[in-house]
Amino acid sequence: MATPDDPYTPPRAPLQEAPGRAPGSLPKAILLGVLTDIGGTLAVSVVLSVIAALIMGDSASDPETFRNDLNSGIWQGLGILLGSLCTLLGGYVAARIANRAEYRCAAVCGLVALLLSELLAGGTDLQTDFGLRVAGWIATVPLAMLGAYFRLRQKASLQPLPPESPDA
Repeated sequence: MATPDDPYTPPRAPLQEAPGRAPGSLPKAILLGVLTDIGGTLAVSVVLSVIAALIMGDSASDPETFRNDLNSGIWQGLGILLGSLCTLLGGYVAARIANRAEYRCAAVCGLVALLLSELLAGGTDLQTDFGLRVAGWIATVPLAMLGAYFRLRQKASLQPLPPESPDA
């Protein structure tokens, strides 16, 4: 049996959240999840645009050429991938804050984020491929719910450690 002064005894700490954590506010959870999704996607878009402008150099000085280059190939793929990760994170945040009805909360978060993003994009001159928009419409809510799934898996794994037996 290891003594408390033994430097080779690993520290023991409970691997769980605060016991009896009360469920959170659903409107707050949805709002913060949507802000995470849309805010993260906007931040990713700005960073990708800056990186693209730096890489493209002189060709980025013409706005039309820059827009055409940015809406094709690898830049669009990176934007879709990172935007999807932001949606997943938004669903996770909503489920984490709500701490109840995680899938429902994440689904509502994804739906609200989808509606807001369509409203925001409606006022711009984005000529996004219609097939990609439909794919986004189909994938947004399931991606947010995948974030809730990861939260529920995390929540299930945070079980308290069994008490140390005196025989060990």
